[in-house]
Amino acid sequence: MAPPAKTTHAKIIAAAGAIIAERGVAELSLQRVAAAVGVQAPSLYKRFADRAALLAAVRDSLLEELAGVLAMSAAGRPDAAALPAMGHAYRAFAKRLARLYPLLFAAGDTPSPAALAALAPLMKALDALVGRAHALKAARTLTAFLHGFVTMELNASFQIDGSVDEAFGFGLAAVIAGVTGAAASA
Repeated sequence: MAPPAKTTHAKIIAAAGAIIAERGVAELSLQRVAAAVGVQAPSLYKRFADRAALLAAVRDSLLEELAGVLAMSAAGRPDAAALPAMGHAYRAFAKRLARLYPLLFAAGDTPSPAALAALAPLMKALDALVGRAHALKAARTLTAFLHGFVTMELNASFQIDGSVDEAFGFGLAAVIAGVTGAAASA
């Protein structure tokens, strides 16, 4: 009978996420993760081929969490109300996980199942509002606004007086109105 594992896949991913949240992605190493979960670094290679594979797993974990956040924010709302709710939930998620947030947009060859799951609540609402033919274009437009705004906010780029919260609400409403209007006139 094999001895019980000293750690789990989930604990390793959580430890890696905690290291990134505390120190930043540049400080992530398999040695640090191994120390955090109480194993030797070489044993991590049984689960992850390298640092990049571990980062991909952390990214997928974040995307799974984001999918849940978006689904919860949209739950029980009509599609027109779901979009602003998801936008605000997305922003709160990004601000809460500021050092981890950039991982969501790490380049990959094809979207992971976790990325597709994170996109699903948005696509559902947009399918209903703008139609399937325009939903992906609308999702890309809305995501570009959200990511750009959040990235600027996280980098303290909004230096002029005025409410950033009000600016976010205004921008979100404008983008939603823009994509629904563009779809209706197409």
